[in-house]
Amino acid sequence: MPAWAQTGRFLPRTVNIPRYDHNFPTVSGDGQSMVFMTTYSDSRKYELRYTWKEDGEWVRPKPMPLVQQEKTNYLGGYTLNYDGTILYFSSQRSDGIGYFDIWYSVRSGRNWSKPQNLGMPVNSSTSEGWPAVSPDGRWLYFTRCGGMVTDRCVDCQMYRAKHRTGVYWEEPELLPMPLNTGHETAPRMMPDNQTLVFASSRQGGKGGMDLYWSRLEDGNWTPPKNMEFINTEQDEEVVSIPAPGNVAFYGLSFQGFYWVSEKFIPREDQPLRILQISGKITDAAGNPIDAGIQIYNLATRKQEQLVRTGEDGTGTYIITVPEGKIWDFSVLPVDAKYGYYSERFDVTDLPQSRRLRRDIQLAPAGPGTQILLPNITLDETTLKADEGSILDARKLIRMMQAARVRVKVSTVIPPLPEADTTSMPSDSTFSVLDSTYLANSDSVYTLEASTNATEFEELLPTTADMELIGWNRSQAVVDFFLAQGIPERFMEKGVITYEDALALVGEEWSEDRLLELVVIEVIP
Repeated sequence: MPAWAQTGRFLPRTVNIPRYDHNFPTVSGDGQSMVFMTTYSDSRKYELRYTWKEDGEWVRPKPMPLVQQEKTNYLGGYTLNYDGTILYFSSQRSDGIGYFDIWYSVRSGRNWSKPQNLGMPVNSSTSEGWPAVSPDGRWLYFTRCGGMVTDRCVDCQMYRAKHRTGVYWEEPELLPMPLNTGHETAPRMMPDNQTLVFASSRQGGKGGMDLYWSRLEDGNWTPPKNMEFINTEQDEEVVSIPAPGNVAFYGLSFQGFYWVSEKFIPREDQPLRILQISGKITDAAGNPIDAGIQIYNLATRKQEQLVRTGEDGTGTYIITVPEGKIWDFSVLPVDAKYGYYSERFDVTDLPQSRRLRRDIQLAPAGPGTQILLPNITLDETTLKADEGSILDARKLIRMMQAARVRVKVSTVIPPLPEADTTSMPSDSTFSVLDSTYLANSDSVYTLEASTNATEFEELLPTTADMELIGWNRSQAVVDFFLAQGIPERFMEKGVITYEDALALVGEEWSEDRLLELVVIEVIP
């Protein structure tokens, strides 16, 4: 572990210029953008600056003239969304709804737009502050305060509002106990979408405002835990923790000035490990496609995230999923006449947070279009599909209805089992390695039993036996789709070789998963 893991370290001098204050950093969830405040300005008072990473280094910060209003903006009360394209902040502007309201500014290239009021019902006749959108974009966390001026607030409680569509949010709800036991500010949802970091003056802290975290588990918030590694006898209120969740950015006093610093977070205070998936959705010509990225919990078959690529016209997306579950990842184009993409991510045991790139091309659902169904799971004995298979069935039905196409349903022909002769006894017997997926085959073998060498050839499964296994599994999948309402005349069954299946998915797939793969091909 590097030395700065215990002590923290300051960001380079492109950010921290000596003899000036640099404080209140907010870093985008992807770790590539940062907004902070600095007195390195013509006024020598705090002003907003925006910087980003190029080749892994923070570049020279830029002013934000359309957002900056020293006399109306709340000091430090702002955050970036996950990909750093929207800045949310609190301000007391003349055309607001209440005293302090929540506003937002959108980044275009390296410039920021004129701020817009977030409107009701988030804003009210009271004072709203400390806004922060969850990494999945589904929730806005903020505070309503009994009193606010530009550099302090009192009697604040934490709320959250669910995203409706576009810039609209639903009626806010007060966060329940064990949260909101006193004056609490600066709620920030961590990259795992489950761990909330906030500041509180509750009893038991080190002094003033301290930082705490609480995790949403099965609909309930866990008792808040004091983040002792960062709290002091002074006020700690503003902290930013991007993915992968092991480093905190905050302002640290140094030789009479505040500098932006980063500090390693002990494992017990880190959010859940995450898998971050990002990429671009395009057609074959490279043009961006408007699509929805859906994330389902495979165990509950409930949608937990939805990201739209078409809102900025680039086709790009970025999502995170926490450890401990198997996730169904799907790309569904708004124009359902295109095919779709589906993949399963098993992060039940994630050693460390990871980033993964998935650039996906979608073709019109015409003859030859191939789609992989990674979530059709058949029982090895009965060949009946499990309940999680319904997710792939729904997506296939949607495409077939919109594009009015027929499909071939193919499964994988298992490779021939090998003969194990490494420990051949004196009586010249052989053992044949076990081969799974023999359910419903006309040929049944006792594959682990020893047999005389003269009978060995008769015992070995043949290529025809393996093909029969593939055909039986294809029929089982067709029967499953028939039960979901797809007419039989719209389906054919087929098989593909193990080698062809491997070429479709790449070597990162395990053999067991590859043998379970279902491939759909649109046919005339």
